[in-house]
Amino acid sequence: MALSKGLVIYPRGEGGDAKYFKLLAKRFKRAHVQAEIAVESFGEWDEDEFMADLKKPAHSGLDIFAYIGHGLTNSLYSASISKNERSDFAERIRESCNDGAVVLIYACNCGDLGDSLLSYLQRTLQDKHMTFYGHHTSGRAGNNPDKTVFPPAGGAKLIDQVLGALARSRRIRNAWRDTFGNESDDLWATFFLLNNQALTLRACASALKSAATANNRLMREVGWSNDAEKLYRFMGVAAGKAEELALAIARWQAGNMSAGEADGILGRQTWTALQPKLNAWTEPRARQPGEVRYGPNP
Repeated sequence: MALSKGLVIYPRGEGGDAKYFKLLAKRFKRAHVQAEIAVESFGEWDEDEFMADLKKPAHSGLDIFAYIGHGLTNSLYSASISKNERSDFAERIRESCNDGAVVLIYACNCGDLGDSLLSYLQRTLQDKHMTFYGHHTSGRAGNNPDKTVFPPAGGAKLIDQVLGALARSRRIRNAWRDTFGNESDDLWATFFLLNNQALTLRACASALKSAATANNRLMREVGWSNDAEKLYRFMGVAAGKAEELALAIARWQAGNMSAGEADGILGRQTWTALQPKLNAWTEPRARQPGEVRYGPNP
């Protein structure tokens, strides 16, 4: 689905937090130049104005809804939406957003993996097939790496959903957290537009670039330079895509060696484990026109 229309809303106020929320809202809009993003503010603690903003005709048919403000596990604190008012908020989301819309709550703890606001919204609005993103910890919205996603039911840590077993890798996990913790990078505002492969390459770029650099040296030192072309094909990576190869090697390490130590670097230990698999691998042959194949892998 093309995400073409959105709303980002934040609380007005005079304090430093309010200025920060306003700045993030403007940055969110700038990060989505390909979409029509409206920026709206409401008086802090003013539930009536907040709800009225969501009911404006101009804010219907939304593909993206983002709230930037204070929150608690079960409330939008800045908007005075408590656990008792969350059903009204859910109905506003239902009326304002299209099926399949993305809802982002940049507020402390609202994405807790338990009975949280986002868990409630996902259960209540599951017929709308929306995706909800939040944080399962407290911390500034623009650099909080502890992101969660709903569905699945009960939610999950985004890093686990995207990286799978590779989330246990110390180097890869640290690179992910460093990137999402960098407030000057707008990935916090756009990550949901990327598929898992693209998001992994972007969020873990520092670790993958380092691995690619090491591999450029190790292919000669360890002695796999003559097998490099076949290695790329074995890993399903286009020739010359060194960082994608590093990611594929890291995934292979996580699945066949130690997930915690997976780093995408093809050194002697990994090459010793991988080389027999590569030697035994037979490249799939392209099916000829009119050819019918039989067997377990036709």
